[in-house]
Parts: sequence; C-alpha cells; structure tokens
Amino acid sequence: MSQQSRVEAGPKLDTSIRISPRRRKVLASAVGKLIERLEIGSETSPTPYTPEEAEQAMLRGEPLGRRNIVGFGYGVAVKDGIPIAEEAISVYVVKKVDPDRVKPEYLASNLLRRFTRIKTRVDVSEVGNFQLHDKQS
Repeated sequence: MSQQSRVEAGPKLDTSIRISPRRRKVLASAVGKLIERLEIGSETSPTPYTPEEAEQAMLRGEPLGRRNIVGFGYGVAVKDGIPIAEEAISVYVVKKVDPDRVKPEYLASNLLRRFTRIKTRVDVSEVGNFQLHDKQS
C-alpha cells in the first residue's frame, strides 16, 4: 500500500469481551429457544415483511409483530453503531421502529424475558429482508 493511499484509522476500540464457555452455552441456548419458539426459518413460519410492507403497515398505524423479526444471534453489543465490550442478544428485524410501534409480545426485551429467563443486553438491528439460498453441489 502506498503512503498516499493509506488511511489512518481512529483509536482502536477494544471490543474484546471474555465470555466463559458456560455463558456462551447459556446465550446460544437462549438464541436457540427464541428461534424455536418463533419458528424462525421453519416451513410454518409467517413470511417476513418486505421493507415496503413494514413501511405500509406503519403508515396504517399497525404495530409490527412476528413478521418483522427475521433472526437472532449473540455476541458483542453495539451502541450508536459502535461495538462496545459488552455481551448482547441480537434481534434482527426488517424495520427498526420505536418500541411503541411494536406489539408488546414481540418487543425484544419481552421475548427474552418470556422465553429465556436470562438477563443480558438486547440489541435490535435493522437488516431488511434475508433470502436463504440452498448450497449447490
């Protein structure tokens, strides 16, 4: 890389977190329970909104619910777009909206409390719509 094209990065952020193997197991189990209980990716799962359908539902004043949730995960928490050294369960949604625009039973914190009983930070990330593809042999 030439000296002219080199871009200086800001200070390095310490996003390393140490999660014990036992805690990782607990977090992975919680994510598994959420995926199972909401039937994420199953044949009986409701079709997620497209971003346009989510926007139309909001314009009609409908609170967003199950069709807005497309996945779950766990790892490093993010605050204002910056990873922070804290664990979190992540909820991936088609459209991120204010909590008062979500059906209460589908609020991320309520889902975690209802199905997992663990206490940890919850991050909600707008990802749009996923499309799964089968691996070609």
